[in-house]
Amino acid sequence: MSVKALEPMQIAPSPVLASLVKHYLILEKELPFEQTYRFFPDGNPGLVFTYEDPLTESSSAGTQVNVLQHFFYGQTNHYYDLKVGKRTGLFIVVFQPWGLYAVTGLSGKQTLNVRLGLDELFGPEAGHLQEQLVAQKGISNRVQLVEAFLRNLPLVSDPKFMVMKQAIHAIQHHGGTPTIRQLSDWSATTERSLERYFDTTLGMSPKSFSRIVRLQSCLKIHRQTLETNSAQLACSAGYYDQAHLIREFTQLTGLTPKQYTSTPLRLAVNLVPLG
Repeated sequence: MSVKALEPMQIAPSPVLASLVKHYLILEKELPFEQTYRFFPDGNPGLVFTYEDPLTESSSAGTQVNVLQHFFYGQTNHYYDLKVGKRTGLFIVVFQPWGLYAVTGLSGKQTLNVRLGLDELFGPEAGHLQEQLVAQKGISNRVQLVEAFLRNLPLVSDPKFMVMKQAIHAIQHHGGTPTIRQLSDWSATTERSLERYFDTTLGMSPKSFSRIVRLQSCLKIHRQTLETNSAQLACSAGYYDQAHLIREFTQLTGLTPKQYTSTPLRLAVNLVPLG
C-alpha cells in the first residue's frame, strides 16, 4: 500500500492577525483509498479550504449529507465524521475561540456545530477565493492570499471581548480547571454576565468550554510526557480520577483513550482515522 503524506504543518499568522487567528494548519496526504476521520472539539472554530478532493460530512448513521469544499465551522461540543478522498489537501485557518464571532457577527448559538459556506456569509466574490487558492502553488503564496482576505474583513467591535479573552486565557492557562466563580473574580465581572458573554460569543457555557480545553490539555500532557498510566494522566490533567477521564474523553471524542492513542496516521490532534 502506497501512502504519501507530509507532516501536519502549523504556521503562525502575521502579528496583525494574531488576535484573530491562532495558526494555519496545512494537511496533505495521498492514500490508495478513501478514508473517514473522526473530528472532535478543540475549542477553536475555523475556516477550511480544500485544494484536492472535497470532504464529505456524514451523519452518525454513515449517510452522506453534505459535500464541503470551502466553509467556516463553528465551535463544536461533540464529535462528527468526515470522509476524505484519496488525495487530501487542506488549508485550515484555526481561529482564536472568539474568531468566528469577530468576523461574522453571528452569535455562538447560530454557529455551534454548524458548517457555513464562505459564499453564504460574504457573497460569491468570497467564494472565488477557493478557486484562487487552488490555483496558487506553494504554501507561502496560499498564506498570503488568505491573509489578504482576512485583513479586509470588517471585524465586530464588542466591548465584552476584553472580558472574554481574559476568561478564555485563564481557562487555557489552567488547563480547563478554573471554576466559574474563579473566572468571575479574575475577570471582575458577575458570573451571570460571564455566562451570557460565552453564550453569545462561543455558543456554550464556560463549563462546557472548559471541558474541551481540559481534554486538549490532557492530550498535550500525553504528547509531552508519553504518560501511559491513565490514573496518573487523569490526575495531571485535573480529572477527579481515571473513570472521570475515560467518561469525558469518550463523550467528546467517541473513542476511548486507548483507542485514540493506538490509532496511527492522525491528520491532526483532533482528526483521527477510523477503521
